[in-house]
Amino acid sequence: MTNPYKKRRKKASKAPVIILSILLVLALTIGLGYFFLGNVIRLPGTWHRSIDLTSIVSENIGQYLKEAAGGSEIEVSKNLDEIMLDYSISLSRDGKFMADISDASYEECQAKAKEALKACIYDLINHRMELTALEIDTPIDEVIEEALGMSLEEYLNEYAPELIPPLSEFKNEYFKLGTYTSKRDLIFFTAEDGSRLWGDEGT
Repeated sequence: MTNPYKKRRKKASKAPVIILSILLVLALTIGLGYFFLGNVIRLPGTWHRSIDLTSIVSENIGQYLKEAAGGSEIEVSKNLDEIMLDYSISLSRDGKFMADISDASYEECQAKAKEALKACIYDLINHRMELTALEIDTPIDEVIEEALGMSLEEYLNEYAPELIPPLSEFKNEYFKLGTYTSKRDLIFFTAEDGSRLWGDEGT
């Protein structure tokens, strides 16, 4: 007579082997899938990087006001906040990307640069008035408008120098179309012109 307990024990003893085999197959499947598909993982979304223009703006303001300062020290930095130009890389599900400079961000950088220049001009005028011990009851804005024939805002809109490079220069350098692939924690971008970009974090 066959002992049913032995049969159950034989079946039970095979269970860990079967489970281990299944886990091994799963591990191999996942591993091979990652190995063969790792380069085509799709991560749709938009990545952002910032291009710091602060030092460029500071230098250009200093150069522009150098002659008018007449030897007076111009503290550009105290009137200048960080000026960061937004550079984005948009990823699509089909493995393509587009990198570009934000037009809105560029306009914002221009506005910040102009405000910094205006603040520096006010500082320079006040400093020169202190040096000459000149006291006037007329508001500075009215004095400036009388001297220039227009407000300082209008004057800068019309005659201010380029404090940051033209948008077209940034577009020529940063605008790119191409494809992307991923390996582990890195994403590699290959542009149509053959150049490469890479990143390791996205938003």
